[in-house]
Amino acid sequence: MAKETSFCHVFLSFRGETRNKFTCFLYEALRAQGFVVFMDKTDICVGDEVDLRIKEGIRNSMSAIIIFSQNYAYSTWCLDELVLILEHRKNSKYFIIPILYEVEIRDIKYQLGNYGLALEKHRERHSDKVEKWREALVEVGKILGDHVEG
Repeated sequence: MAKETSFCHVFLSFRGETRNKFTCFLYEALRAQGFVVFMDKTDICVGDEVDLRIKEGIRNSMSAIIIFSQNYAYSTWCLDELVLILEHRKNSKYFIIPILYEVEIRDIKYQLGNYGLALEKHRERHSDKVEKWREALVEVGKILGDHVEG
């Protein structure tokens, strides 16, 4: 049965590779401080329309923490979330915190390393979206983030 998305303080955007290494710990720490947090594992149920739930989660949150990892840009879901988050930011007082998980901001902003490789890989199947994803990565690359290692 679909769970209704209501207000939350923070929407977490991340690639699954960070789930058990960092993201779940961040989620629990935020909740322990009283924050209402949207995370796919806890807020999307079997039978839910994933795309709709993600859009609702972003729209109904006050802020987003984007955990950029080595393979973040290989996920079209993550890149689509990033675009939605930045669009929401343009139309509201939406706060974004980039977390750089074992990746450098220059790789994101200038699409170097895995970020460049991922976008080239996506070009074949998603040529209509690649330029929008590039622009989103450049834009978020201008926001001061925090580094996390290991």
